[in-house]
Amino acid sequence: MAKILVTTARNMYGLNTIRILSAEKHEIYAADSIKLNGGAFSKYVKKSFVYPEVSKNANLFIESILDFVEQENIEYIIPSFEEAYVLSFYKERFKNKVKMLVEDYEKLMVLHDKYTMTQLSKHIGIDVPRTVLLKDFKQAEWKFPFVLKPRKNRGAMGIKKIDNEVQLEKALREINGENYMVQEYIEHRQFCTTGIAYNGKLMGNVIYKNLREFPESG
Repeated sequence: MAKILVTTARNMYGLNTIRILSAEKHEIYAADSIKLNGGAFSKYVKKSFVYPEVSKNANLFIESILDFVEQENIEYIIPSFEEAYVLSFYKERFKNKVKMLVEDYEKLMVLHDKYTMTQLSKHIGIDVPRTVLLKDFKQAEWKFPFVLKPRKNRGAMGIKKIDNEVQLEKALREINGENYMVQEYIEHRQFCTTGIAYNGKLMGNVIYKNLREFPESG
């Protein structure tokens, strides 16, 4: 049995992690930046605490995690959302104190940046849509429709499908071109996937198709 801390315990990933680990007889602790989170009220959690909001003060966030680890003799930390980036960035501060299920920061950033991830995918032989950085975009070389996409974001936030010049001109006035790329638009069906790998080996993976989307256009 291990003492495990699950962070961002409010979301479905955190709650499901708590339930699975509890079923394996581990002692589970939960943490989040808000008091009213699902993990705090789970019957499978021995103790929970609230840490400072990571986006406002990363250092205080790290200090509060380290204090809790020492106080409760936590053996493992499992992040369940974007706090993983911050935990990874400060990974050295946790060395010899607790083990974390998180990849090195440099590798995470390659995958978080959709442009570098696209280039990596292309390099290793995975088909990807035609993609250029917005700063290198030449309209004469593209046909409508195409997509303007933030390099670093999630949940389809900020993505714009461009069907004509009027939409393109409007979009270019609203966005920071340094943070965007242009991508070929492909008619699609959406599938989602989440998985976990350890030392380069895929340990588990789930692929599913959404029954409904918001907005309905995807």
